[in-house]
Amino acid sequence: MNHACRPIDTERIPSREMMPSEVARLARAFEHSAAGMALQTPEGVWLEVNPAFCALVGYVRDELVGKPFTEITHPDDIEGSVRRLERLNDGELSSFRFDKRYLHADGREVWVRLDVSMVLDDAGNPDLIITQAHDITASRQIRDQLAANEARLRSIIRSMAEGVIVIDPAGRFQLGNRRAAEILGLDRETLQKSALVEFRDDCIRADGSRFPLEEFPAAVTLATGQPQHEVQMGVRRADGRLEWIEISTEPVRDENTGDLVAVVATFSDITHRIHIEQALKDKEERLTLALEGAKMGMWDWHLDTREFTFNRIAARMLGYRESEIAPSIESVRSLTHPKDEAALVEAMESHLAGNKGDFQADIRMKRKSGGYVWTYMRGRVTERDASDRPARVTGIVIDISQRKELERRLEQQAITDELTGLYNRRHGNELLQREIDRSRRSRRPLCLVLLDIDHFKDINDRFGHDTGDRVLREVAELLRSRMRRTDAAARWGGEEFALLLPETDAAGGRTIALELLAQMKEIRKPDGNGVSASFGVVDYRGDESKSELVKRADRLMYRAKNAGRARVETE
Repeated sequence: MNHACRPIDTERIPSREMMPSEVARLARAFEHSAAGMALQTPEGVWLEVNPAFCALVGYVRDELVGKPFTEITHPDDIEGSVRRLERLNDGELSSFRFDKRYLHADGREVWVRLDVSMVLDDAGNPDLIITQAHDITASRQIRDQLAANEARLRSIIRSMAEGVIVIDPAGRFQLGNRRAAEILGLDRETLQKSALVEFRDDCIRADGSRFPLEEFPAAVTLATGQPQHEVQMGVRRADGRLEWIEISTEPVRDENTGDLVAVVATFSDITHRIHIEQALKDKEERLTLALEGAKMGMWDWHLDTREFTFNRIAARMLGYRESEIAPSIESVRSLTHPKDEAALVEAMESHLAGNKGDFQADIRMKRKSGGYVWTYMRGRVTERDASDRPARVTGIVIDISQRKELERRLEQQAITDELTGLYNRRHGNELLQREIDRSRRSRRPLCLVLLDIDHFKDINDRFGHDTGDRVLREVAELLRSRMRRTDAAARWGGEEFALLLPETDAAGGRTIALELLAQMKEIRKPDGNGVSASFGVVDYRGDESKSELVKRADRLMYRAKNAGRARVETE
């Protein structure tokens, strides 16, 4: 069995009232946390687990998600787990810590310390359970064996996932493992020469105030002989980074005299947990600030009353005050561009029918000034009635006009020749195939004109490439000026151009080509002479391929060159 854990699926992380960028950031913290983390329903069913949690229990994500936690909980620990879950759902607890055993995929028992917190919805009802799991198997073994086997203790301490420091009665460090050194930002040699007093000015409480030395958990145990459990403190490392740790201490006594001979402090890095908890507590305030800063509007639709409201930011995006937009779905549809209304309705109906997990649409909305602005609308059902039918949809609206303009420019660049501004050959070929298909269906005429500027290499050689580029641009402008709305022109090669003339036969194409040839004489070279070109004109026969049509025009164009240039050849 492959027990590797796949990356976190951000779509499984609940994101109600959270902007997409915040969900993405929390998802990254969730995925890369060194602690095992899981999201559960209030009933205890796993919604999501991170890679560290998968590694902790030896199962892949898909073997856990959708299953109740009881499936891999040690039978002796299920009752206590369920009892605490019930108290959490009943509101007796908002969070709890609990040591229990999981049954690893390979059959062994894994002791974990769980930190479990309930997240309530806007109505104060249980919505989501956040669980953090730390492997405490090694620490339990150490506490059981410390007094009996010091040599074995030192070996185990060095391999522990938690930080461990053994402190003598004078407050000096006797032993520290690699993890302890990593958390505190020290090398192991420096750590084992340190003492509690050296951290006097580096520790703070959760409120930011200084943590007095005499209240350090190890100092309290040294002074009173009493163990300390799960004390949180911030430690300023030598590199300036603030790490949050959670410490527990146990006294070690002489077997014969009972005298205190050492204190064992075990601690874990809870920085990620602190950050996530703070993010959850501050999410409403931060969301409001983020929406203001990102100019992201909000909307709210009550299906039963058809009331649809924009918030201040969304209304301002369209140039209105909130009070100027009628709170109805009809007013929103009236602001939607006629060409986008069908897509808006289709996307919303698909979501309401349960075919899509959320509603998304790029639509143009009418500003108070009369113009239209491109917006991105997204939302999802947030309330259902007693029959489980959608009752309310809420979401966001963002001005994406800059993105749309960038897309337009990129699309234009993809189909346009940079020098002349005409279509490039690739897009010209696409248009030619489209016109051939239309001509074949409608049996209407289609004319293709290929032209090649005469002696263009001579122009570049005698007058330079800047002059050559100018001539190309002026020829392109001449073609543009002669085109009808249905015509198209493309730069076919270096000095070669193509004209697509729908609804035009070869005779009509020849007339246009002769007019262009006459007008090209007005494009002057530095020596005062005009420019000329050789033209090949063909019309579509109705049974030939695009390449066959182009080859006929190309042959005629070169026949014009061989016949003396500055002429138009047709079949």
